[in-house]
Amino acid sequence: MKEKKITLIFEHTPFTDIKTYEGLRMGLGLTISNNDVSFVFTDMAVHVLRITEKKSKNIPDVHKVLQMITELKKNIYVVKNKKTEGVKSEYPTNFINKKELFNLIENSEIVIRC
Repeated sequence: MKEKKITLIFEHTPFTDIKTYEGLRMGLGLTISNNDVSFVFTDMAVHVLRITEKKSKNIPDVHKVLQMITELKKNIYVVKNKKTEGVKSEYPTNFINKKELFNLIENSEIVIRC
């Protein structure tokens, strides 16, 4: 099976629903077929990157999923803007601007908004 370049874009806060968690799980599942999966966090979704094992009591296994994504050395990006300024991630992240985001989207075969 041919490897695909897939980009998942997260926009929602992880504290109000499980949409972010489900998107992370889906992205992790897409890596099983050796797809090149990138995870992009914008706006309020960046707060999921601050969740550690101790903080994840009310959020189902987000920490474990992010740990697996990190262990697989998948790209985690944060789009720089006023809402993401100063956010310190618990996981290795790359900060990108909007132009770099557009390039990432343009070079992807599949883009999923989570």
